Amino acid sequence: MSGKSLPARLFLAAVFICAARAGGASDRRAPPEEQVFAKAQVIVDVSIDKAAEEGYVVLQVHEYLRGSGAPKLVRAGTYSRNWTNIGSLAGGRYVLFAVGEHLNPEEVYAVRLKADGQREVEYEGAWIPFDAFKKRIPEPLILGERDPRKVLAALGVFGPEAVLKADASLRTNKEFMKVAVLIDLGTLSCGGPTELRGDREFVLRTARRHPEAVTLAASNLWNDREFVLEAARLAAVAKAWQFTVLGNASPALRDDRDLVMELVRHNGRELQWASERLRADRAVVEAAGGLGLYHADPALLDDRELVLNLVRQNGNALGAASYRLKTDREVVLAAMRAGSSLFSRLPEKLRADREVVLAAVGNYGDNLMSASEEFKNDREIVLAAVRNNPRAVTWAGPQTKRNPEICLEAVRRDGYAIQNMDRSTPDMRRIALEALRQNPASFHSMLGIPMDDPAFLREAVPLCPRLVGYLPDAVRRNEALYKELILAALEKDEAALAGLPGIIQGDPEFVLKAGAKRFYALAYAQGPAAEDPRVLAMKDDRKRLEQAIEQGDVYALGAASARLQSDPEIVRKVVTSSKVEGKYLASLIRPSLWDDRQVILKLLGAAPQLIMGAPWKARADRELALAAIEKDGAVFPSLDRLLRADRQVVLAALKSRPDLVEEIMRAARGGVQWDDEVRAETARALEKLATK
Repeated sequence: MSGKSLPARLFLAAVFICAARAGGASDRRAPPEEQVFAKAQVIVDVSIDKAAEEGYVVLQVHEYLRGSGAPKLVRAGTYSRNWTNIGSLAGGRYVLFAVGEHLNPEEVYAVRLKADGQREVEYEGAWIPFDAFKKRIPEPLILGERDPRKVLAALGVFGPEAVLKADASLRTNKEFMKVAVLIDLGTLSCGGPTELRGDREFVLRTARRHPEAVTLAASNLWNDREFVLEAARLAAVAKAWQFTVLGNASPALRDDRDLVMELVRHNGRELQWASERLRADRAVVEAAGGLGLYHADPALLDDRELVLNLVRQNGNALGAASYRLKTDREVVLAAMRAGSSLFSRLPEKLRADREVVLAAVGNYGDNLMSASEEFKNDREIVLAAVRNNPRAVTWAGPQTKRNPEICLEAVRRDGYAIQNMDRSTPDMRRIALEALRQNPASFHSMLGIPMDDPAFLREAVPLCPRLVGYLPDAVRRNEALYKELILAALEKDEAALAGLPGIIQGDPEFVLKAGAKRFYALAYAQGPAAEDPRVLAMKDDRKRLEQAIEQGDVYALGAASARLQSDPEIVRKVVTSSKVEGKYLASLIRPSLWDDRQVILKLLGAAPQLIMGAPWKARADRELALAAIEKDGAVFPSLDRLLRADRQVVLAALKSRPDLVEEIMRAARGGVQWDDEVRAETARALEKLATK
């Protein structure tokens, strides 16, 4: 196989499950990988060009058809899955198992060969037997498939291409396509029946959730005046300006004055699709607003009264006006006061007009970039610019850029404005403190600002606790000051100890002080501190832990002793008192506790979202899944694939959260969406949504 010669290059095999091909290659000698996956029709060689430390790999994928000769390059690029065991992959005893005709990062799995010859697949963070894995992937879809369940099962994984492979009898089946559209809206454009795309009620109901669905409507609906009006209204409500309604309408409706007036009020861009007669109608253009001027009849672009009115609504409408009006001072001033970004296009005479400049930068700060050096050094003009856009200080002149008053005005509105300020500006440390006060994350933009003044640091660290991880060596060597700053940071952020030197985290006395301020700080104890009896006793202090939890420090559980982490009552308090999403809380629960079914059932009753972050084994447990879904059907997509193909589980999710009917249908697997009872429950959920 061609490619770069790299020392660490690893050759793997991948298998694509795809449409069964007519004829056979049974008379040809099958490669070893094909013996492993008998249903495979395509063998793919995958070479790993580069493996990053984080586990991301860069692949080159070459396709081999059965019995074919030289490989054909299919894809080369970054493969976005994080391989947690990339080091083991280098052993060469793995293959990549790809589901589908394309290398989809969500459907590629590592397979390892055990010593006894059995194969396991890395699935949902766990290694499971290959036979169990095969139950969790869709069957190969053959061209002309007539089984609606198989087609829907493939649709949920591979998208609209699955419908294209279905038999015509399914693609023209109105009821089947209604279900398919719920799973993937794109199926409407895959040969959906005209009677479905021409069903006014169906298209509008779909458009209420997906406004772009109107663009897939059949031509008969674009002759329907009421349909076009409703489609425009839905697009306006959803702020879906990326597609046109009037552009799809029939010529007769494009010349309907009342209809066009209504549509351009929602979206001025629609004027471009109106008839020539209406684009020359002054009232219609005025109704379209500033954007409409770009599509108006040329004769109207020199109408001073009309243009003046429209640039007051949208300053950038000035760009469509006639040259005469673009040089009219009153019109230009009106446009600049309306926030026009077109200052740089003005004639030199107007760009030298102080009143015009002040209006331009005061309503669109970045216009300062196009001002003359004289105005960039004008205090009043630069202040006006930064009051509109604090980061416009970037374009200030040398004098105004070092003006503390202007700099303070900027950072009080946006801390990140400090990024491009002159570091020699007087009182820079005060400016830095104001930036941190406005946005603590702005410390990332403070390169070049001295951080060695104890007085400054004592003020800065409480404003931005994470600053302690970026202190210069001179401060770190001052042990007393360094520890003082860390303890001050812990008052605001429990993670202030993360990433700090082991000498700090390994000091028992210091860790005890830190733990007294933030229980979670105990989690960072290292070396001698981790084994110190006093630290261990503090970690096992139930009362102290409960106080931390009551104060909202739910992550304190992660710093507690194994005994407290396994205490069901403590875990229940964390789950019920926390505002943190359940899927993140799940990571705080010890693995051994997930084996206690009664405890987990109680926890799921209090926080059903826990199952979203649960180990795969729990997400594949039917009883646990039903307990969580009865409380909140929103957890359905996180369940194991087999459970998402379970009729009772799907019904429970629909009854629990009918408002999430589409999300549930998209996440369902195995074609269960075609089940009669599931379809009836889906219809009821859609009816509820329609009434809302």
